[in-house]
Amino acid sequence: MEKIVKIGKILKTHGFKGTLKVGFDVALADDFKKIKTIFVNEIPFFITKLEIIPSGFAFMDLEEIDTKEKAQKLCGKDLMVQEQYLSVEIEEDEFDVLIGYKAIDERKGNLGIIDDVYHTPQQVLALIIINKKEVFVPLHPDFILELNKEKKEIHFSLPEGLLDL
Repeated sequence: MEKIVKIGKILKTHGFKGTLKVGFDVALADDFKKIKTIFVNEIPFFITKLEIIPSGFAFMDLEEIDTKEKAQKLCGKDLMVQEQYLSVEIEEDEFDVLIGYKAIDERKGNLGIIDDVYHTPQQVLALIIINKKEVFVPLHPDFILELNKEKKEIHFSLPEGLLDL
């Protein structure tokens, strides 16, 4: 079998008919439009509908995933494709090493664990689940106070109100 590579993550359900919201690297948008099959936990799924949003997100329907309950089982999983269908090579990104790091804000304290990293045309964002809600935190040098690789922690000074959105 051809090598499969991660291009994104299934974020959450959208609506009640099994539509999924996914995050992916915007550099792969043109390739993503042409892909007919994705893999989740090495299981192939056929894409029946795909609506790409320019910010690095998409709404996707998969064959046999036709209820919110079926879709919820895929949430949080990596979105994988066969490498042969990509026109650009996937490389380990410098920010990807932050996945699994504890995020700490100087005012709010422990925010949670960085679940994933997303690249948008404007910036790089860390996905953190805070109180069962997805929160995207900009990985901008102006907001990062300290990066402790030994403790796997990243300390932020986030603008007031950013986490309240």
